[in-house]
Amino acid sequence: MKHKGRKKSIGIAYLLAWLMPGAGHWYAGYKVKAISLFALITGLFVGGLIMKGGILMPGVENLRSFVFQDLISLVCAIGRIGVGFPWLVTLFTDIKTVDMLSRFGEIGACYTTVAGLLNFLVIFSIGNLFQEKQ
Repeated sequence: MKHKGRKKSIGIAYLLAWLMPGAGHWYAGYKVKAISLFALITGLFVGGLIMKGGILMPGVENLRSFVFQDLISLVCAIGRIGVGFPWLVTLFTDIKTVDMLSRFGEIGACYTTVAGLLNFLVIFSIGNLFQEKQ
């Protein structure tokens, strides 16, 4: 006798995918893919933090600099928000700004941004997983 489980919610999958990279795929039943995504995205993010990449937080010091510098900072901040729980952890630590004096600070900032942007792509792909299962 085959027991059919409850139908899984795509909304919960999206939320889980944002909170922890790969968790949405795990919830959808793609366990190996979930572990791979978690390792890749979290590894990129943590690697960026180790390189003193920090978290670029946008701020408007003057209107002239906002047009270019703060717009880039805003895009980077949005990218890092995409990584979910690891980003939330950094909010409660002293890892908030990029250490540009560090040898790898700028590269680390790119790593943390790319990790978040990559996780946004992974989150958007969850809709396709639910369509495939139907």
